[in-house]
Amino acid sequence: MDNNNLYFKEKIKVEIWEGDPFGNVCCKPNIGVGSDYSAEEIRNMLISKSNIVKMLEKELGNFIDIERNIVKLNRFDLPEYVRQTIIDEGYDSLPFIFINDKKILSGKFPSYDEFRSLLKPYLESIHK
Repeated sequence: MDNNNLYFKEKIKVEIWEGDPFGNVCCKPNIGVGSDYSAEEIRNMLISKSNIVKMLEKELGNFIDIERNIVKLNRFDLPEYVRQTIIDEGYDSLPFIFINDKKILSGKFPSYDEFRSLLKPYLESIHK
């Protein structure tokens, strides 16, 4: 899909709210000190997530805005819908994926293909 010449005023807003992999016990994946994960596994997981986001931005950047955020216990500027999701599901359900402020998925970071499937109805609505 070549979208280089297209621009839409209102892009699809994609928010990824993740736990700090090196942070407090509250927020998974919490694969920092004292865990069974090696530094290489942590590195590969972080690179994989970053590559998924980069591929989506490259392919769909004219249609979507992706924002990644880290949830921490001492973070007080969370949007209400993120705070409510934490209350309802707990920190163990991170990451949370929101599209246009609506929770679409929790508990796992989607693969590239899964992200494309989640975005499909929103992308189709743009082309109507």
